[in-house]
Amino acid sequence: MKLKAIFKIGVVALALAMPAGAEEEAETSAEERLGAVERAVEILAREQDRLRTAIAVPEDEALRSVYGLGPAASKVYWKERGLSLGGYGEWRGRFYVADNSNNVPNVLDALRAVLYTGYKFTDWLVFNSELEFEHAGTGGGGSVSLEFLTLDFLFDPRVSARAGLLLLPMGLVNEIHEPVFFFGNERPEVERRIIPSTWREN
Repeated sequence: MKLKAIFKIGVVALALAMPAGAEEEAETSAEERLGAVERAVEILAREQDRLRTAIAVPEDEALRSVYGLGPAASKVYWKERGLSLGGYGEWRGRFYVADNSNNVPNVLDALRAVLYTGYKFTDWLVFNSELEFEHAGTGGGGSVSLEFLTLDFLFDPRVSARAGLLLLPMGLVNEIHEPVFFFGNERPEVERRIIPSTWREN
């Protein structure tokens, strides 16, 4: 209520201070500016919706996630039959400014290379797997691990079963952990320190 009263007083004071004829000109100018701002906000809102949709649900059906897996791991489900290969690689560089490094060394690391291999036997029987190479090998802190290896029985859109080494549906990135699906170079802190990502069980 106080804000409304202050606004009214401000408008009256502005009207009294304006020379004759300037009021109509200022009102037209303000309306034009307001219209331009409204159009700009509408354009930005549409663009934000388009980007959100393009990131979360890509327009290309082959890039969509299905059955709780990232797009590259989901490729086999879009095939009619046969072999499917996919994957991604991730390099990380960390470079410090000379006067602000506190003697921390610069790092360039081949963090991971991932190979997805799948085979669609029939419409209802699908094999899928992920093999991950971390830090370029098994020496010096590197490793090779089987992230998941599953056999899916897709009996019906409402009922299916999965057996094998599974990614648990825990947290934001355990199942969909391809780098483009989390912001920043590192996975979220919770997913690295509290929830063991990538968490898998037989």
